[in-house]
Amino acid sequence: MYNVRLNTSNIETLDDKFDQRAKAVKENWNMVTKNFLEKGFQVLFKFWDEDSDSSIQQVLAKAKSPRFETASDGLQVVTIELTPKIKEMLVQIVPEESQSITPFFHFDILDAKGESLFSSQDHGDNTLFYLSEEERAALVQRGLVYEDLEKAQWLE
Repeated sequence: MYNVRLNTSNIETLDDKFDQRAKAVKENWNMVTKNFLEKGFQVLFKFWDEDSDSSIQQVLAKAKSPRFETASDGLQVVTIELTPKIKEMLVQIVPEESQSITPFFHFDILDAKGESLFSSQDHGDNTLFYLSEEERAALVQRGLVYEDLEKAQWLE
């Protein structure tokens, strides 16, 4: 179960401040994602073939034994092993000029039991995960903006 949502909002109206916040959001997202990539064993992607850019194809080209399914809503679902190359690609594939936090519509980082530790949805705009207080403190110490770690609403 997730207990934290990453605040990815950007309500700045001035161009300079908007760009600064957008950069901070991507940096926070990358930091949190890297944290969970180190803990994960697999990654599960959800995407529509017609809406996907080349990023998912780049990842799939490097994947070992991907498992494909089609969800009832037509989404393609693929689960792959988290190899060092896949981990690297997940955080380095986003072009600097991109408006999206990540080019991937939806992916979950899974533990050894296949349970989701981390979920990045809507191209990173909705990012959910579970953090212990120790993990939270370690991420903040590395530079994560504490105020951007919101308590998941359903826990209130």
